[in-house]
Amino acid sequence: MTIRVYFNLHKKCWSVLKREPGKGWRLCTHTNFLAINNVRPVIHKHGQERTRREGKKYVHAYLEGEVETGLFDLTPHHKQLSYMPMVHDTFVWRDDYTEFTQSRQVVLTERRAWALR
Repeated sequence: MTIRVYFNLHKKCWSVLKREPGKGWRLCTHTNFLAINNVRPVIHKHGQERTRREGKKYVHAYLEGEVETGLFDLTPHHKQLSYMPMVHDTFVWRDDYTEFTQSRQVVLTERRAWALR
């Protein structure tokens, strides 16, 4: 099942959306820990522009992939991701601020996203 995930600033956890036929993306759960496979970033440019213009944080950036149903753990190969809409146009690798385009796995922990590089 394909999902989209974003960090919910009000609840201080990850919000998980799934696609419902004929209805679009709908919230299905909140969680503090999750792993997703075959991940790519999704950023709605209109929302990003609105966030920059108004200086308010609107949900417009997601990590999209497939739910990992097995066991998962962080390894030394996982590197931290970051997204700062006022500074960067896309998700970036936290260590060198180069663009994040995809990963075969992302592990989401409390307030952090770690991707296989």
